[in-house]
Amino acid sequence: MKNIFHRKNIPFLFSVAVIILILSASITFRCLFNDSLAFNRFTEIYCRQILSQDTLSLHYTLADPKARGIQCDTFTLGTFPSIDNTAAKAALENQSSLLSAFNPDCLSDEQALILHIMSWQNSLEQKLQDGCIFLEQPSSSLGIQAQLPILLAEYEFRCREDIDTYFLLLEDTDRYLREYLSWQQAKIVLGVAPATETLDSLIDQCREFLGEESREHFLQTVFVSRCQDCEFLSEQERLSLADRHFSLLTEHVFAAYHTLITGFQAMQNEAGALAGLCSYPGGRDFYEACVQYTCGTDLSLEEIRLRLYTQLISDITAVRQLDLSALNESTLYDQMDAADMVTALRERIKTMFPEGPEVSWTLKEIAPELASYASPAFYMVPPTDALTENTIYLNPQNELTGFSLYTTLAHEGFPGHLYQNTYYYSQKPPLIRRLLSFGGYTEGWATYTESLICELAGQTWDGAKAFWLDRSLNLCVASLLDIGIHGEGWDMDKASGFLTDLGITDPLVIKELYQYIVENPGNYLRYYLGCLSFLDLRAQCKKELGDNFSLTEFHQAVLDAGPCPFSILENWVRSRLGLSSAQFP
Repeated sequence: MKNIFHRKNIPFLFSVAVIILILSASITFRCLFNDSLAFNRFTEIYCRQILSQDTLSLHYTLADPKARGIQCDTFTLGTFPSIDNTAAKAALENQSSLLSAFNPDCLSDEQALILHIMSWQNSLEQKLQDGCIFLEQPSSSLGIQAQLPILLAEYEFRCREDIDTYFLLLEDTDRYLREYLSWQQAKIVLGVAPATETLDSLIDQCREFLGEESREHFLQTVFVSRCQDCEFLSEQERLSLADRHFSLLTEHVFAAYHTLITGFQAMQNEAGALAGLCSYPGGRDFYEACVQYTCGTDLSLEEIRLRLYTQLISDITAVRQLDLSALNESTLYDQMDAADMVTALRERIKTMFPEGPEVSWTLKEIAPELASYASPAFYMVPPTDALTENTIYLNPQNELTGFSLYTTLAHEGFPGHLYQNTYYYSQKPPLIRRLLSFGGYTEGWATYTESLICELAGQTWDGAKAFWLDRSLNLCVASLLDIGIHGEGWDMDKASGFLTDLGITDPLVIKELYQYIVENPGNYLRYYLGCLSFLDLRAQCKKELGDNFSLTEFHQAVLDAGPCPFSILENWVRSRLGLSSAQFP
């Protein structure tokens, strides 16, 4: 499960010129007004600069960018990092100096929180720049070639101008994917090459996406369907646009994926071993910084591993005390369809969570061309100014049913991603908060809510606790394997031995898991370490507050803070619950 949001290399897009512009503008405003106004100006420029460099991200962030004073002069899918990161490093250092010049005592509570978040993020981005060669790892499940078709298929047409912009992005696809290939080829020259297994998967996926390249292709049929819903189009315009769309698919999108296939085939002659990041010079340090950045944690790899093993032992002990036969019992969840489950979840959470905004949602199936490589389910984040546009995708190949489907929809819908996003953005936070993304918070929250739903279901079904323990154990084992592969250099034999000791012996399962983790370093940790961080914070607050602890108030404090690093979140929540050690308002 994943929360899709297209955001290419945002931490690394600043040019030195832009930083100088921000610095000069902010200093001028501070002289004329005060820190608060200067900080607002700084974040406005930050947002505009980022969003102007990726039109797809802009469209998914704002339904009406002009209302925010953002006007696009160029239309692009974005760019990739440069091998020479001297300018990026200088930009981040300048940004750090500027952030440190702001006095949090002179800012509002909200601005002070943003300042702390940006400062924390900047320090990790500087660490990541030391290993910029490891950015954009090729991945058959979470890679660009897998996510781009979904983002194109979900591109909303709110006016004719949106269709024109969408066509320009289709034209940019071949340039964008050629640049992606060039970036991967440059990494090979420096000794960081994808493995044969990864390249084979990428090639197979591209071919599956292309299909027969006919007018029955899902991108074409989706476009025609979307145009039918556009009341501002005449029937003649719909027909003309459909022809134009298929021409663009053929000339640019299909052609770009053929280019990817050719490029990946050429790379096979220089393919590397299927190995973790620590097998490369500087790889382990990059991996640790990457985990800290994506999970929003200050813990070292050693501290994370200790926390995981502690949980593993606890869960194994708990499982041994359970009667697992309840898992085979028929339950009311077996009789519910997905739509009924989302509706039921929305009602069920009202006693434990603050009230969210009135929103609608759509359940869709992943297109057959993408199903083999897509997650079991995922949620499309709506634009900040269009919270009613919510879509949850289900992968029919996974055939989710019963309680498994129920908890998946809790993760993606209520009280997971859909609820968390729409709740937070209904509070109308500054745009900058949309661009400060922390996977440990968002995926950790959604996974934490799965555990909570299992707690609730356990009141009426004994199998719910065993179900969560099974889920927890699987995520814990995968997270430990992640650290073993990328942080300690485990090869396939070492990983296989670790899994075999835990009762996982299927060679195909082991191989697929190993390849997935190699391609997606730190991904499992976003879900599981994030979940454990929420559980630990809840347990600590409950211990200190005793009978005065309110689950709803705890959840409200977490949700009001929004996505951020856990060290900052902890201080925020403790402050809102009246506990000590809050370091900022």
